[in-house]
Amino acid sequence: MKKGIVKALILGIALGILLTLTTGFFIKKKTYFVLEEDCVIAGIGTLKKGAILKYVESTNEGITRYSLYLNTKGLRLTPYEENKKNLVIPYFLFSSEENN
Repeated sequence: MKKGIVKALILGIALGILLTLTTGFFIKKKTYFVLEEDCVIAGIGTLKKGAILKYVESTNEGITRYSLYLNTKGLRLTPYEENKKNLVIPYFLFSSEENN
């Protein structure tokens, strides 16, 4: 009786691990997304159609966070909140049609 329970337990754990590994292998999350329309960044400016954004996370409130990496050369930039590490300042992105 005990041998049967132990075998079933080991088989269940092995199948769980196998299922987890194969599901992660076959179902790939989309990481990058292309804007399909011009968008407005509230209070900042416009992000043009075709910009590629990297998915970061989704919240329980229904907000999805993306990152946009920018390379610069020769721009004058002013440091902001240098004493805070990993500071995230979220900007909201809206369809440019919503603002017309």
